Amino acid sequence: MKDRDEGEDRSLPLLLARVFDGPEAQQGEEREAASTTRAALVFCLGVTLCYVVFYVVRDAEGLRSAVFADGGFALVYIAGLVLLHRGKALAAATLGFGAIIPQLLVCTSHLGSRAGPHVFLVAVGPAVFMVFTDAQRLFRWLFALSGAVVFAYCQFGLEPVSELLPLSTGATRVIFSLNAGAAGLLVAMLAAVEHGRHRVSAIDARRATDRAQFLANTDPLTGLANRRPVVDELERISEEGGYCVVVADLDSFKELNDSFGHLCGDHVLAGVGHELLRHVRALDTVGRWGGEEFIFVLPGTGIPDAMSFAERLRSAIEGCLFECGDHTHRVTASFGVADGADDGKSHRVVRRADDAMYDAKEAGRNKVRLRSLADSAAQPPTTEVPTYRGRRSGPRR
Repeated sequence: MKDRDEGEDRSLPLLLARVFDGPEAQQGEEREAASTTRAALVFCLGVTLCYVVFYVVRDAEGLRSAVFADGGFALVYIAGLVLLHRGKALAAATLGFGAIIPQLLVCTSHLGSRAGPHVFLVAVGPAVFMVFTDAQRLFRWLFALSGAVVFAYCQFGLEPVSELLPLSTGATRVIFSLNAGAAGLLVAMLAAVEHGRHRVSAIDARRATDRAQFLANTDPLTGLANRRPVVDELERISEEGGYCVVVADLDSFKELNDSFGHLCGDHVLAGVGHELLRHVRALDTVGRWGGEEFIFVLPGTGIPDAMSFAERLRSAIEGCLFECGDHTHRVTASFGVADGADDGKSHRVVRRADDAMYDAKEAGRNKVRLRSLADSAAQPPTTEVPTYRGRRSGPRR
């Protein structure tokens, strides 16, 4: 099942982040900065062309210079997009912001501060922090401070008499509302994109953490759990009681490795692991305990059910054929079963299951044997260190 944030989240910030970052997954601060630079250049080019159309439609004497000026700025933005396409992200961002600030100054000097073209400078602050990386922080502060100074000058330094295009109060209000609305929408979009990127980064970080945890807890050959999650489950369940542990070991596996090589042995182990997974419940834990030994933790299971479970596994393994190149192998396994109580001594349960597995070996292999808690109660107590053994000393058969 996919993670909800990975597969189902369709929130506006994440959608905007994907639009700004392009169809491919964007990774790294530089790639994100390049995607924002592209969006900023396209936005500026579009607004500039709208102003050129407005100037031409008005056909006022004082706007001819504005038409030529904005035409030149449009060419600058196109040049920035070309640089960005060639991988020159820093040059494209510097060229773009180097044009945005003077363009808004020129536009305000033509239309007047009451028309509000300079309010777009409000978006320069958040934009520069998305376009320039931490390593380029000097450019961030340079353009942010420049935008603030030019905004203050346009708002308080330009006199109404400097307006080259006389506009009625109503027209001025309409133009100001359009400029202010577009600038506000741009700031909101930048904030949404940045929020979306933080969400994406959090998802990527969680995905990487989950994968690292999966790799740390999974045996790469068989796909089963390794010792750590099995031990954790044993420690947890040993406080509840009413569980069983089954230990299985492949018979004569050393001879198979010696005769056909470890690659063939690994292929057989992987096949056995796949077969074991087919027979366990969702609440059971199955793991590779070491070498060719496997362990099963069965919560809420009594001895009769655990013995029946082990017998089914024994029969299933015996009936499998494992193909290795031009030859086929059939393997068997010996099983040991032990029950546990709520005494927190799960290591003793594993030891009894291991001893029972050796009983099955001694009985001729490919058998299931039991060492119950009742049997061990009759034996004198011994001092044991609570550790988990992978295999006994001496050869296995």
